[in-house]
Amino acid sequence: MADSHPEIASEAIGYQSLTSSIHKTLCVLAVHYNNADEVRRYVDHVLGLPLPEGWRVVVSVTDNSLNWPTGIDMDERCFIWTPEANLGYLNGCAYGLACWRSTDGDDPDWVAVTNTDIAFDQDALLQLLTTAWDETVGSVAPQIRTPIHQDQNPFMRSRPSLARLRLLRIAFTDAWWRRAVLRVLRSSTYLRWSRLKSRRGFEPAAREEALSAQRSTARLTGIYAPHGSVMFFPPSFFNTGCSLTMPWMMYGEEIHIAEQIRRAELEVLWAPEIRVEHRMASTTGASTPDQRMDWRATSLDQLIDLYFNEPVAEPSGHQNS
Repeated sequence: MADSHPEIASEAIGYQSLTSSIHKTLCVLAVHYNNADEVRRYVDHVLGLPLPEGWRVVVSVTDNSLNWPTGIDMDERCFIWTPEANLGYLNGCAYGLACWRSTDGDDPDWVAVTNTDIAFDQDALLQLLTTAWDETVGSVAPQIRTPIHQDQNPFMRSRPSLARLRLLRIAFTDAWWRRAVLRVLRSSTYLRWSRLKSRRGFEPAAREEALSAQRSTARLTGIYAPHGSVMFFPPSFFNTGCSLTMPWMMYGEEIHIAEQIRRAELEVLWAPEIRVEHRMASTTGASTPDQRMDWRATSLDQLIDLYFNEPVAEPSGHQNS
């Protein structure tokens, strides 16, 4: 497996050797940032889900806030790793995977990168692990429902154009545009709209009915990028040199994943029969709007330099937008 991290913790909190006849492993990755109660509930939820015969699930959590409480009794299938600093979301998950692999010694058969404010439908992992996926699949994107009745997948159906990314970067770095965006985010009208949206939902009933009908008839569909709150990865992702590690801290994770899959000539499949609820309550750290805009600008710089400055042949079915 290609993914690695330069500094691997030597031991995990609560680690116990797992020996059994089980021969396949799903490794669920997540990060902790001052939300230990949420993480504990999430771990209990994941470990309580039914699995196909011969499978086990382990949960590997990276303590990004460096303050995992002592005295919390965690299941032996959960591992808590503490890095030297906050690594962000995707890099934190990469760290947790590398740490778990250094302890277990084997590559997992599937990897899930997840937020901790999500809940899988009872049969979600059964659906994932009993499907015969083609070796060309690099990631599986489930149906992700939100409290406002949106489906967060497909996150991106098509590849963004270089012009679009450059325009977004201007919005995050140009002084006038930056002040305008911050004024909107801080305005009382926007705050009232956000509260109303989260309380009552924003989608009209007719639109939600249309979305439900579309989801009920949709089957495995190729898309450009999965939503980052839940991403599933088979061995083909890692075996072709793709990695969870990013050269920047956060934002742009979905495009970073999508571009690696694209270059490996794999595909992202949207699988709406695998259902997840996203409560949209977690955070990877305390930050100001200015800091988040700086991080977004940095991610766009990196994405453009890594993937969009040189022309890349368009695989069939993915047109620029």
